[in-house]
Amino acid sequence: FLYADAYNCNTTNTVSLSLQISDLEHLQKLATLLKLPISKITYTKTKEGYEYHTLKMYSKHLCQTLNDKGCPQAKSFIIKYPEWLLKELTIPFIRGIFDGDGSLCKRENSEWKWSLATTKECGESIQQIILNQLKLIVNLSYISKTENNTYELESNGNKKVLKLAKWLYEDSIEDIRLDRKYQKYLDL
Repeated sequence: FLYADAYNCNTTNTVSLSLQISDLEHLQKLATLLKLPISKITYTKTKEGYEYHTLKMYSKHLCQTLNDKGCPQAKSFIIKYPEWLLKELTIPFIRGIFDGDGSLCKRENSEWKWSLATTKECGESIQQIILNQLKLIVNLSYISKTENNTYELESNGNKKVLKLAKWLYEDSIEDIRLDRKYQKYLDL
């Protein structure tokens, strides 16, 4: 999840995680897991009216470890799938990235769509993992409007999307999954 949504600031030794207002409970779960007081979660409303909550974790060790593990400060266009990751963490890792940068939605024609925004390099790795483990082909398309390294993995069709979502969430635990996206899986 931190690969997707955290900001790792090396200069202040701070890892910040900001989520939309409806995902406050996810930040609360993370704070509880890390034994941080819930009061560390702040609320912000921008002048444009956008509301969000932020949890800041101050730790030089955490910042350096994330950096060493492939989650540096300016990560958005350079993230790669962590080849060092233990095989048994493949699904939880992909679920974390999906919870941060993915979407599961039902279209007007009642067809479901699964998508994940990431870099070309990370997308190709996840695409191959899905092919190997599920025998599903997911499309990888260039979606950047600013000529950056932004791609989208995408799958359509209710049976394919259900197979993908079940693979991601079947063995997940409430303490770490994003409830809003898990609810979409249950709806599907």
